[in-house]
Amino acid sequence: MSSGLDLLLVIAAVASALGYMVWRKVRSTKKVRRDWASGHPESCAGCGIMEIRRAQLKAKKN
Repeated sequence: MSSGLDLLLVIAAVASALGYMVWRKVRSTKKVRRDWASGHPESCAGCGIMEIRRAQLKAKKN
């Protein structure tokens, strides 16, 4: 192969790898962030289910 074609293939491979990395980053930010310790969504900190669970845990401690 000619050196021009080799260079073109390398540029295409690097561009596709960078595009894939950007696509994965954008896709992962769309997912709901979760608390790493409990697995619950961080945005649900004040919802009723979490309040009930906190009350249950507090009742078990007492």
